Amino acid sequence: MVESEVERIDSAFKANFDLLAQAGTFHMMDRDGDADELQNATNRRVALAGLGGIGKSQIAIEYAYIYRERHPQNPVFWVHGSDPVRFEESYHHITRRMALPGWNDQEADALQLVHDALSSDESGEWLFILDNADDESMFHGKRPSKPTPSSSSQTTTKSFARYIPQNASGSAVLITTRDRRVGERLSGRHKPVDVSAMTPAESTDLLRSKMAEEDWCEEDAMKLVAELSHLPLAITQAAAFISENCLSIAEYLETLFAGDDDAAELLSEHLEDPRRDIDTENSVVRTWKLSFDQISRNVPRAAEILSLAAILDYHNVPVMLLRKPKETETSFRMALGALQAFSLLTATRGKDAVCKMHRLVALATQRWLDARGTLDQWKGRGVCILAETFPGPGRQRYEERPLYETLVPHTAMALAGNLETDAEQLAAARLMVAVALYNMSRGRYARAYDLCNASLEIRQLLPAEDELTLDSVQTLGEALLHRGDSGLAATMLRQAVAGRGKTLGDEHPDTLESLSGLTITLLELDELDEAERTAMRALEGRRRVLGEQHSDTLVSLNIHCILLHRRGRLEEARAQYATTLEGQEALLGLEHPDTIITRNNYARLLFDVGDFEAARAMLDRVLAGEAEVLGAEGYDIQVSLSTSALLQAARGDVAGADLALRKVLRMREKLLGGAHPSTIFTLQMLADLHGEEGGSLEAAGKVRRTIEERRKKNGGGGPEKASALLRAGLLFD
Repeated sequence: MVESEVERIDSAFKANFDLLAQAGTFHMMDRDGDADELQNATNRRVALAGLGGIGKSQIAIEYAYIYRERHPQNPVFWVHGSDPVRFEESYHHITRRMALPGWNDQEADALQLVHDALSSDESGEWLFILDNADDESMFHGKRPSKPTPSSSSQTTTKSFARYIPQNASGSAVLITTRDRRVGERLSGRHKPVDVSAMTPAESTDLLRSKMAEEDWCEEDAMKLVAELSHLPLAITQAAAFISENCLSIAEYLETLFAGDDDAAELLSEHLEDPRRDIDTENSVVRTWKLSFDQISRNVPRAAEILSLAAILDYHNVPVMLLRKPKETETSFRMALGALQAFSLLTATRGKDAVCKMHRLVALATQRWLDARGTLDQWKGRGVCILAETFPGPGRQRYEERPLYETLVPHTAMALAGNLETDAEQLAAARLMVAVALYNMSRGRYARAYDLCNASLEIRQLLPAEDELTLDSVQTLGEALLHRGDSGLAATMLRQAVAGRGKTLGDEHPDTLESLSGLTITLLELDELDEAERTAMRALEGRRRVLGEQHSDTLVSLNIHCILLHRRGRLEEARAQYATTLEGQEALLGLEHPDTIITRNNYARLLFDVGDFEAARAMLDRVLAGEAEVLGAEGYDIQVSLSTSALLQAARGDVAGADLALRKVLRMREKLLGGAHPSTIFTLQMLADLHGEEGGSLEAAGKVRRTIEERRKKNGGGGPEKASALLRAGLLFD
């Protein structure tokens, strides 16, 4: 790594020389409008930029040795640029070393003495290394000077950047910085040499050089350096910790993977490293804390972005979550640019722009926030931002599902934090309902159920008939319905209907939504008379309030189709399925989830009336898009595949039917367990398939024995306990 970076420094010096030679002279303007004229084309400045701990100073040291070997007569000056005190101390040291006139004068300005001496034509060639020049405000702000005899107050003088020497003798300035912007300004607007992480081979070589040979394990070493992002400081720190605590690499890895708290504690260990400046932090977390503190002082908005990204799923944070409402593109990009300049995150551009942060940076940021006492505040802010971003009941759109899928990991991270205020907890409850609804649309019923329960528990803070409480009741009812607990689902949904009717009115869209959910639950329970009453209330209400061509009205039409179908009024159902499907295809599109659901039900009706060819054609179309739209292992595809098996059996393809049913069986065993009524219903379908002509009696007997074993496990519940709509092969919205 060092050799390649040294070559890049040489190339950069040459490139800068060539540019300057072409330009003759030029001016470098700073933000207050003053200008420094570079004296001629022989001035050369190069900056090394990169993340704290990446090895910039070590590369500079190595370059200094190489420079001395090449030019033994030329002096090398090392100046600490981390803060004004150390900067001035370095200059005082140079004045003493060079015995400059006035070096022992208490009133003399050491900065000016060094600048003038090294900038003169008589100074000859030299290498000037400015290390850790990270603070833009220090180098490009005004430097306070000591009071003069004629004035008791401080005056201001030129910035520290003005004291970096330059001459016409081919001398060179090498700058190391965490902030690319500072490096670019100090090097005369030339792009810094970016110091990237070491290669895997370089990383393992570094780790091996610091460990006893008997403790070495190549496989574990490769895992460790990858987890540490090939960062030299982290690798050196890990090697020291392993050695001092008599650990193996595998044991260190185990602690590193144990959890974020353990990892952050390891990365916070301060272990002495003789290669680094004695006043420089030698832990990863503390090294980066310097960057965080500086960003917080100089670019507070950037610190806000960093803090928010660190408490979310930092691997892939959508830019939309990090921007404030009404924030201008310019101000946001400038803040984001500050973080990129410090190599703390990377950002893409475009409609789906994201920011990426490494785990080590995120852990260090979290530890920094915790030390400042603001970690829980940021977690609460993250929950509130996500609750505003993730659409809730009635506002989720099929076409926006890719966005929702992107947001889900961030909701999990944010909801895992401690929420300090009632407002944050209620925002969390709102977010839980939104994510639960989305999870149900993707067939993740267990996750949805857990979120709904948690949401309802939080909303005990509110009155029982508050709109937000009723949202949680409604969503929990839907989750119970999808889990197959139709009896409890009906109780929750009746509560939602009554509460919303009282609070919002009988024909409010939310009340009608609750009626729709209750109707489906009653159909699942095979309570057809009550289902017909609630179905007609919902359908007629939606026609009046929303109109015939509204998506919710078409949902109610599909539910009414199911009711007709279940009552055996097949010709009426067939005509209404056709009308509903035509309306959904025109309004929503051919592959919208609602359209696919109605198409499945229509296909099942065609099977039930014996029109196998038409049913097959329509069901093939359902299966072609169902996995992508409704989930590859969800309830919907299980039902459609079961009907497909019946069609294959009806056409004499027992092997194909067996294959389809066993696929459904695997899904239900995985999602519901082997003793669930829906799973046993699938086993019964297999037994029936092989018990008929063309089947295998041996296979039928084996399946029946499995059914009996599983019935005993769940207290005797058999396939008849499966929901009515599942047994009928019908889907609901």
